[in-house]
Amino acid sequence: MVSTRQTIACVLLVLGITVCGYSQTAADESATISGKVTLSGNAAQGVVITLRSNEPASYRKLMNERGVTDANGEYRIMNVPPGNYTVVPAAGAFVAADGLSGERTVIVNKAETIENFDFSLMTGGVITGRVVDADGRAIVEEEIHLFSGQRPNRLSRDPAAVTDDRGVYRIYGLKPGSYKVAAGREGDPGTSTSRVGSHVRTFYPAVTELAEATAVQVTEQSEATDINITLSRMLTTYKVSGRIVDGDTGEPLPNVNYGFRRSIDSTSESRNFGALTNERGEFKLENLPPGQYAVFVGQRSGSYFRAKDVPFEIVDRDVTGLEVRTLKGASVSGVLVLDGTYEKEIREQFLKTPVFAMVEDETTRTTRLGVEGTIRPNGSFRIGGLAAGTATFSLGASRFAVVRVEQNGIVQLRGVLLKHGEDVSGLRIFVDYRDASLGGAVQLVNGPLPPDAHLNVTARRLNDVSARIGATAKIDDRGQFVFDALLPGTYEVMAAVFLPNSRGPIAQTKQQVTVISGSTSKITFKLDLKPPKPNP
Repeated sequence: MVSTRQTIACVLLVLGITVCGYSQTAADESATISGKVTLSGNAAQGVVITLRSNEPASYRKLMNERGVTDANGEYRIMNVPPGNYTVVPAAGAFVAADGLSGERTVIVNKAETIENFDFSLMTGGVITGRVVDADGRAIVEEEIHLFSGQRPNRLSRDPAAVTDDRGVYRIYGLKPGSYKVAAGREGDPGTSTSRVGSHVRTFYPAVTELAEATAVQVTEQSEATDINITLSRMLTTYKVSGRIVDGDTGEPLPNVNYGFRRSIDSTSESRNFGALTNERGEFKLENLPPGQYAVFVGQRSGSYFRAKDVPFEIVDRDVTGLEVRTLKGASVSGVLVLDGTYEKEIREQFLKTPVFAMVEDETTRTTRLGVEGTIRPNGSFRIGGLAAGTATFSLGASRFAVVRVEQNGIVQLRGVLLKHGEDVSGLRIFVDYRDASLGGAVQLVNGPLPPDAHLNVTARRLNDVSARIGATAKIDDRGQFVFDALLPGTYEVMAAVFLPNSRGPIAQTKQQVTVISGSTSKITFKLDLKPPKPNP
């Protein structure tokens, strides 16, 4: 008889062999990245180098690896699984000396040793100042935003800094350049950031128009001080209210999702906070500054009505009594077919994935936001509340791709044409799964990549009925590229070099390659950068 102790020992031995085998396999596939970080030409010690996966969120590997530079500025990151990564020096006060982002992309192969993956940094500039009101009182916890001095665009949706209890802010780690600085919260209507008592967005030193703002020049290691902003005028906001009713009966519609659009300088921004009408069909919008707006009905899964946007303008008072009347929307129904033989897990994921319809208006060529539908266990679906126009379809998981749409057995190359309030049935939407990949490298011949040029690698699936299945590769600094999620099939793959503002590539080459479901194919390009001889 075998004792309990012997049994446990045997089990542990077997598990140990399994774990050791797994660890050995993982070690055999893992890679190493090493390099050097310099600061203004000198070795930079104590800089943390981190890895960030570029894989889709649901396919990212669990990564905790990082490196720290030693006294010689050298770092080493070990046990890196194969994949596509961004390598980032985590040094907020420093910026890339070459004027780029400071981040570098690297495609890591199995058991690869990547050396000389270097970073050249310099100390960024600083802008600091104080924000006060017209009476000189400090404005506490006020967001500070940066705008490019060359382009009228905010550099980030996140605040660059927030004032402290003295009203003082400090922004560091800035690239050399020209900046305009603003405080205040105008431009974010309908949210808590436009609360009553906020100030109108004001640019340094005390103007409300970007064009009138004074630019602040930043150089390496510079510190622009006393960039003080005086906020004088309070941001006045207003309320808007109305109701949403059935267009045929006039009855109020409860629990209807709504939002608004704001028009600014020929562009518009939409806000939808998941707000619902009450039991009397009433809606309410708050904290809106003066401007041109439109209220809209948000489409939700299972809704079969739609509504035209109702425009309104806020001048100097609240807006009341708006009425949004719904219309019967068009609908589409049919069945989705997973076109291929896949494991049970993938088929179950397919049935849990929402399907969307996007409708392009035939006159304006604008596309309405997709309306979500649910796939039933037998693959059938119905989507309602659609506008008139041409409908195309997609699934809510990026690995699934619509490859063909048939209506009563006829392939719809451009999409499905919908009329107002029409019910279209008999659709068969064929879906395939993106589980093939293609990797490779581009070898440059007759010279390096010209300054300001960029390398582009694209793939187009041949004999594709929809003529829409294509992809652009992720390319690292070494000329390696990877297409992570391709449909099985034969592709024409093209590598090309472009210069800014050029009408076409200055060099290009292409190949055909067949990729197989569940496998990785390899391809190598030789791209000749020597200009072709002119014809005699």
